[in-house]
Amino acid sequence: MRLKEIVDDVRKKKRNVPYVADSPVADALSAAGGGPVQELDQSKEAIVEIEDEGMVSKMDTTTKFVNFVLNELGIENPIKVSLVDDREKHGLKTLAHYDEDNKHCTVYSKGRNLADVLRSVAHELVHGAQFEKGKINGPVQDIGGPIEDEANAMAGQLVKKFGYENKEIFE
Repeated sequence: MRLKEIVDDVRKKKRNVPYVADSPVADALSAAGGGPVQELDQSKEAIVEIEDEGMVSKMDTTTKFVNFVLNELGIENPIKVSLVDDREKHGLKTLAHYDEDNKHCTVYSKGRNLADVLRSVAHELVHGAQFEKGKINGPVQDIGGPIEDEANAMAGQLVKKFGYENKEIFE
């Protein structure tokens, strides 16, 4: 989304915009007369670690995506995201897992397309948001059901929305 569109949305009070002080976004919002903005607390950004050598070159895009998802979902708590190449070592029964106790999302990424890996990340971060909003307070149906269906649908939407501006995720 272009800066002008963000400023217009803020003016029309369609969105709150997290921003970094002394940035083009902050300058544009100030010039436009402000709006319902709040400075982005950078300490709440995700911590991204990549153990999969095949994904190291995608660190910047992955970090950008994770922070995009945190902002889109309004996640308040810091979350650690790990891309790994060994499911057994990390106790993954499927391709990804979100650990609410440690606020840790672990995703198996070995040999997978970046867009697919990011969809798994988004799915698990939706679960993080579901925990924060009190939608999950006990065991969740593993396949299907409202919690999983919401995570699947939102993950697809988030990847597609991010991909419009970051086409490299589909290569």
